[in-house]
Amino acid sequence: MMPLVPVWGLARNEFDSLALMPGLEVPVFMIHGMADDLVPPEQGRRLYRAAPEPKEWYAIEGAGHNDTYMVGGEQYLDRFEAFCRRCVRTQAE
Repeated sequence: MMPLVPVWGLARNEFDSLALMPGLEVPVFMIHGMADDLVPPEQGRRLYRAAPEPKEWYAIEGAGHNDTYMVGGEQYLDRFEAFCRRCVRTQAE
């Protein structure tokens, strides 16, 4: 019987997201769960601060890394839709 090998220890992709943020040419809607234990909220805030406009930060209290939609509920969709509408309007002007 073969022992299990932890694949996460073998495959490592590292991206310097902070260095790439200022060069973005698209709107940024950053959603962050404040209980995220994978990407700390302060790391998300640093990325947000480095992003060009238009941008919006949406912190969801009590949400982790993969449950922002469920915890955010209807407000999650409303905020995202409003951001998209503002960006489309800005691009059309």
